[in-house]
Amino acid sequence: MRRHLSFLIGLIFLKWLTWASAASAAPTDVEIFGGLGFFRPALDTMYDASYVPSRVTGINQLFVTPDPRSEARQLLALQGKSSGGLGFGVNVYPHRVLGFQFLLDRASVDIVGENGPHEVDLVWDSLNFPSPDPVVRRASFSFDALDTEGSLDELALSFNLTARFAASAAVSGSLSSGLSYFRFEGEAQRLGALAGWLGGHAVLFTELSEMSYETATADALGFNLGASLDVSLGSHAAVFVDGRFLWAPPTEVDLSLKEMISENVVTVPLSQIQDYLELPPIEIDPSFFRVLFGVKFRP
Repeated sequence: MRRHLSFLIGLIFLKWLTWASAASAAPTDVEIFGGLGFFRPALDTMYDASYVPSRVTGINQLFVTPDPRSEARQLLALQGKSSGGLGFGVNVYPHRVLGFQFLLDRASVDIVGENGPHEVDLVWDSLNFPSPDPVVRRASFSFDALDTEGSLDELALSFNLTARFAASAAVSGSLSSGLSYFRFEGEAQRLGALAGWLGGHAVLFTELSEMSYETATADALGFNLGASLDVSLGSHAAVFVDGRFLWAPPTEVDLSLKEMISENVVTVPLSQIQDYLELPPIEIDPSFFRVLFGVKFRP
């Protein structure tokens, strides 16, 4: 029994050796492809842009000293919208079935979102002349926030293992999966910040500054999984469709103000508002699903 088993193992090894030798002797196939894509981003997050309003004093003291008695609540919705993009790649097949794949996906996807109201509760000290004793006053404001508008620029580079198969003489396909590197940055609007000051006769004046904001450039590592279907146009060309899911973990990215959008009576430098708000990082999910349509060449 043991002798028969040894003979079977030897036969299998000899068959594998013959197959490997034939595979190594086969010419390497190279495929170069590219096309237009339909990208569906996974981005769907709420950014808490709440802050503590500055102390209500003079007109020259806006966004200087926080007043912990006051409170401002602001939640911004950011959702990725299906958009177009580009995809390119190279397949290298040293074996008739197995090979390597290099992919580049590039898209600028729209960011939208329906925002709730921007609510502010102000508390300040005022004088009720002729009494010298300060009086604590309160006021609440609610602003209808405009919907989010923006974009997220994404670049994904992938290195995969791929396996191809032929359904017929004209139709073939492949499966591939591997590691992906994501690089992304985004911008959107609007983020608001309210400040108040006391005018003559201790009258309260307020002004809402509305600004666009942007993320720092960030990167992440993930993976991808997809399949491709080719229809031959001859021995050296084909049209193809490739469906693929590219995933990376949500990543915290620094956020900064970009430019002032509102036209305000009192001008405060954007850098001063930026330093005052101390905006927390925003969590961005760079994952996306895409379908690519294009042409494939075989030199």
